[in-house]
Amino acid sequence: MLANVVVFDTGGRGATTSFVERELGDVLLTFESEVNLIRKQYGEDKYDTVVPKISVLAEFPVAVVEKVAKDKGTTDAARAYLEYLYSAEAQDILAGFFYRVQNAEVAAAHAKQFPSLKLVAVEDLFR
Repeated sequence: MLANVVVFDTGGRGATTSFVERELGDVLLTFESEVNLIRKQYGEDKYDTVVPKISVLAEFPVAVVEKVAKDKGTTDAARAYLEYLYSAEAQDILAGFFYRVQNAEVAAAHAKQFPSLKLVAVEDLFR
């Protein structure tokens, strides 16, 4: 498969730009949210989307780095931001950008935009 890759971009956004704007390559493998944003921006019918039956659960880790926050005097703000990320309001914003969210009520409200598939955590596969 790698022998057919036209360009190895440094990240997901670069790969999207190469595929969509520079029209390099026949297929783009990317995150679900990226696929939906491409379709929203460039046209629902411009690209075929293939959704696998099973996929890797890609979660973005977040944490307060206590030493840095303490040194900068931002501990309270950092903790408040971290807590906000999991509030219904923030989860709704994230779902609006096609991210699968943890809040069950918000996820249910946005369920139509997410096809059903089995999500597997990497740590469950490689222990």
